[in-house]
Formats: sequence, structure tokens, C-alpha cells
Amino acid sequence: MTDTATRSADIVADIADKIRDLAQDTNGSSVYSNNKALFGFVAAQEFMVIPRNTYNLTRNPVDGDLETLGKHDGFSRILGPAGNAFRMANPYLAFNDIAQNRAMYSHMTWLNYVALREGNHTRQDSIAMALLRSRWSMIGCMADLANDPGRLVNEIVFTDVPANVATMGALTVAAINAASLGASFQTALQYANEFKEDYTNEQYGIKWATRYADTIWCAVEYVVRVRGHHWKSEYETLYDKFMDACFEGNFTWPASLKKEHIFRTAIHPFGLRALPLYAAKMMSHGTVGTAAILRTSAAPNGMAVITSVYASISSMRSEPWFKAFLSSYGDTFDLLREFNNIVLSDKYSFHLARGIYGLGVPTIPTVKGKAYTVEEMREIGATMAGTAEGFVSAMRDLVKQNAIASFSFSNVKVFEKHAGNAPIQAVRIRNLVLGAIQLASEAKTVDMIVESTFGKVKAIKKDAEAEEVN
Repeated sequence: MTDTATRSADIVADIADKIRDLAQDTNGSSVYSNNKALFGFVAAQEFMVIPRNTYNLTRNPVDGDLETLGKHDGFSRILGPAGNAFRMANPYLAFNDIAQNRAMYSHMTWLNYVALREGNHTRQDSIAMALLRSRWSMIGCMADLANDPGRLVNEIVFTDVPANVATMGALTVAAINAASLGASFQTALQYANEFKEDYTNEQYGIKWATRYADTIWCAVEYVVRVRGHHWKSEYETLYDKFMDACFEGNFTWPASLKKEHIFRTAIHPFGLRALPLYAAKMMSHGTVGTAAILRTSAAPNGMAVITSVYASISSMRSEPWFKAFLSSYGDTFDLLREFNNIVLSDKYSFHLARGIYGLGVPTIPTVKGKAYTVEEMREIGATMAGTAEGFVSAMRDLVKQNAIASFSFSNVKVFEKHAGNAPIQAVRIRNLVLGAIQLASEAKTVDMIVESTFGKVKAIKKDAEAEEVN
């Protein structure tokens, strides 16, 4: 091939990228929005390539809904014998014919491998991402794209390249060039030779992708649900713990793979709504570990000020002084418990990105005849966090002063994190606790300090209520 032809192919590839970027602009995706700020789109060079005939033959989307999956027992309803009907309605593979699955798998893998190599990704990342995308598509995960038309424009490239040009061992010169999405002849030939090596690589090839694809999918579902994004560098430990738990410590990350590309770039084009729906399918068919299933109960991003604070305060129930705490804040604690149950019964509706999940604003909860907005729920959570943080902070000071030897929960950090919205409450309780050690001359135990502190809180609250009445 001449240099002119090579340059022409490069120009075509560059134009194709610009057209993809333009598609994002013309449908308004470049305009700021909360959804885009949260999740955005992958770069044009990282779009997922889908053979049109493969997409057209895919089964219908998973027969399930996020309202049901978001309940306390949502995922348990599709596990074991209880999930027989769900599994019958949602077969594991996207196509009935095994040979057809294999042909489409290798076809889609090749196309995505080339596209990602053209986007300057390494061989290792390119084959791992391509294999994962193909594996998830063969399971049917791309079927839900029909419910997210914006993503079809923004992160998907359809191609009509026939499957027979991409089968292993049958990559003819003409076929390589036709399937290479604008790559030059020499580059396409290089990709083809490397593809055959990478496809079967023991560390990151087909066996690796097949073994870990479902767990990676469920790990991303979990992290997006509890943290609100696919990937940030601080999430690395969270992903590592998830994978280790699912494989009982027998998991080693391939050193040549960049985690951001696996946990974000590879999976991003499938959208947000597909994550829990197909995680449910994988769990129902028994292809992921119990550790992944246990994590389906975790609270949604943005509501930890309720769920985490409630769980942490509840863990103190065994302490002798807990009754004294409840004597002053029992009503608020009961309210927090109700909010906790409401959030955990509708996890996806209470997520900050519920719109991308395809869900509307959650029903405003009514507790004891009073309706509460989501912001009011969070404020009550912050108040309780401030109360608990004031107590814990003061107790730490007392330990430093040798006023007391030690106390339980000295390492609890969750209250400090969420007390920022109620700083005055935290300072107030802290000062009351520190004052209690002086007011009660024999207050050398935590129990006595707390009894004194919250006894005074109760008196202050009664005085305030009396003033309001007068």
C-alpha cells in the first residue's frame, strides 16, 4: 500500500472520531447536566463497536424492574428455587445457538480490539476490554441499550462488517483491511497477528475474561451504587476487596491491565440501568460469589448520612449508657430508623443518579403523619451524626486527659464525616460531655459521664419546649 493510501486511511479514521464527537455535541451531550457531571461518556476512541446483526438478534432486555430489585429482599427473590421463573424468562446466553454465540463473540472481540488499539490503548488493555464487552454482550447486557437511546448515539458504533471476516484462523488480507475500522493495511496486519496471541493469553485473554467478567460487572454495579461513579483512584481498594471476597482471596490482578479501563472504560457504554438488571441475572444463574450477593444490600450513594449513621449508632446498643442516650434522642433515633428502612427499601430511587437509572423522585415518606423531603431526612441524619460525633470527640479528649481509661467505638469515623452539616450540635454535645466529668465528681466511668450528660440535655430540651409553649 502506498504512503498516500496509508495517509488516506489515517485521515478517514480521524474523521470518524470527529463525527463521533460531533454526535455527542449535536444531541446536547456536551451541555452541562447533573447526569453528565456524574457519569459523562467515554471518549470517541473508546466507543463500543457492535455488529448490527448481533444487536438485532439479541434477546429482549432482562424481565425485571429496579423498583423490585431496590427492595430489602429484591435480589433474594431471584435466587435459588425462588428464582426459577426469573431464570426461565431470562436465559443466561443471549442466543440459543452455541455456535452462533461463539462466532459473534470472536467477531465483536476483534472489532473492539482494533477500535481500542486505534485509540492508543495497550495490547493488554485492548484485548481485555474487547473480550469483556463481547462476553457481556453475549450474556445479553447490550439489550437494555434500547431503553437508553442517548447512549446508542454517544458511546456505540454499529458496523455491518460480516462475522465471517473475523473468525479465528480465517483472517484474510482483504478481511483484515475491511474489518479494521480505518486502520492502514500494515497496521491491520499487525493487529491480526497480535490479536491471535492476545486472545489466548493466560493472564488477560479469553480464559481470564470468561472467569471474571460477571464478578467485574457486579463489582461495578456495587461501586456505582454506593459511591456514585464507576471509577476514581480512591475506589481501587474497594474494587480489590470486592474481588478478593468473591474469590476468597484467590484473585490476583494482572499487572499489565489498568484498572480504570476495566472498571470504567470497558463497561461504561452499557449504561447505568443495565448494571443492576444484569447483575441480578448473573446472580440468579449462580455465576458470581456469595460476597457479591451480600453487597446488594448496601445503601445508595447520597444517603449514607442516614444509613451509615443509623447503623453506627445502632451498634452501640449493647453499651450500658445507651438508654441514657435514648432518653434524650429516642424520638429522633426512631425517626432515623424509619428513614433507614425507607431508603433501603427503594435503593435505586434514592440514588443521586436516579434519573440515569430511569427512575423518578422517590415517594416522599410520611412518618407519624408528617411528610419529609429527602433533604429533611438528610438533615435529621446530620443532626444525629453531630450528636454522636460530639460525644465521641469529647470521650477521646477525656482519654487523653487520663480522666477515663478507654471507651468503645473510639475509632469510629462515620460521625465525623457526616457531622459537617450540624457542626453546632457536635460542639454543643462535646462541651456537655466534657462538663459532665466536672459536674459529677465520681464520674470515672463512661456510663456515669453519659448519664450526667444526657440528663442535662433532656432538661435543656424540656426548658426549650416549655418556652415555646409560653
